[in-house]
Amino acid sequence: MGLWDQRLAMEWIRTHIGNFGGDADEITLMGHDAGSVCITNHMVSKSSAGLFHKAICMSGTFVSEKFSFDVSDPASLNSIKEEFAKECGINNQSDLSDEDLLVKLQSVSLSQLIEASNKVRQKLSSSSFLINPWAPVMDSKFTDKSFFSESQLETIKTGEFNKMPILMGTSRHSGIALISEAIGSEDNKDRLRRDWTVLGGELILNRPENILRPQEDLQFVNTLKKFYFDQEEFTEDGGFDQLINAVGDAVFLGANDYFIKAVHGGSAQPIYLYNFDHMYSNISGGDVFSLSTIQLILKLFLSKIGIKMFNDKRLGISHWDELFCIFSGNDSFLFKHSISNQVDQKVANIFTSFIINFASSGNPTSSSGINEILGDLEWEFTKKENDKKFLSVSSSP
Repeated sequence: MGLWDQRLAMEWIRTHIGNFGGDADEITLMGHDAGSVCITNHMVSKSSAGLFHKAICMSGTFVSEKFSFDVSDPASLNSIKEEFAKECGINNQSDLSDEDLLVKLQSVSLSQLIEASNKVRQKLSSSSFLINPWAPVMDSKFTDKSFFSESQLETIKTGEFNKMPILMGTSRHSGIALISEAIGSEDNKDRLRRDWTVLGGELILNRPENILRPQEDLQFVNTLKKFYFDQEEFTEDGGFDQLINAVGDAVFLGANDYFIKAVHGGSAQPIYLYNFDHMYSNISGGDVFSLSTIQLILKLFLSKIGIKMFNDKRLGISHWDELFCIFSGNDSFLFKHSISNQVDQKVANIFTSFIINFASSGNPTSSSGINEILGDLEWEFTKKENDKKFLSVSSSP
């Protein structure tokens, strides 16, 4: 995740922001997906204290199993280490100390490290739902300026975390992004029907079959199946809307909920929650994850003349959809063509106003500009762990 690099950049910003007209005591971090996960990690790192003062977390916290990895099985971790070293061209890693292995890895090129990482992910995964074996570690034994000296949740439980106003949320159908390949692949559909336990473990818990805990993990994925699905098996046409909800709730919404409860146990700072509920007229984050580049270009161009293509079950309000609002003015092809009518533009204006207001004041509805768009809207923040009010982001919030 580059947490140390991020911290170094944050230190530079705090030192020099005044030279650019900024306020060193009013720094806001904002991130989406892995970026959001990183922010929640900085919130619980003592070494990041004082480097930022507000957090905008879109669709991701460190609580989610999808953004962490089980480090309780030394044999599995050693196997991954050996495989990664081998893919990097280091064949005698079992004879090396960790320190010597690190020196050798530091001489490997960036492109080879990335290629090796992807190969390890593919070998760990029994399907196209790639497992991510890389996660932050407790690094206090390596350095005096460690990022974590204990687990993140332990830090929150003690109340020794960086307390600040938070704006956070996710999209209504955030699970689409993670299962887009299942929706488009008959092979994955068949495997979901035949082998839900293994694929559920990979998709939701980020654990390969060989380290699935026989009781806790298997019970969890099977309880999910019973709760979300009316039938014992997926049907040819049914079950995938429920799968979207199950995965989205487990990876994003449930993780957010757990994080909020933990933070409210030790902080009275406001948490503003949103649910992104706007369906764009011609694109979805699900398209980005499931369509080829050519298909995506065709879809965007043809939608301009009223021809709809590739409009199937991928078209929900997906993980990624908030980004079309934020970057709609960007010159990249995808973002430049994402906003296609006045309703889409209105939602983009509303959401970006929330972001700007929060970064400026800690209150997403603080400016008169937002009142001109929405009238006298007051966004109520959550005040305690069981009081989770949220705002639905749409053309009429």
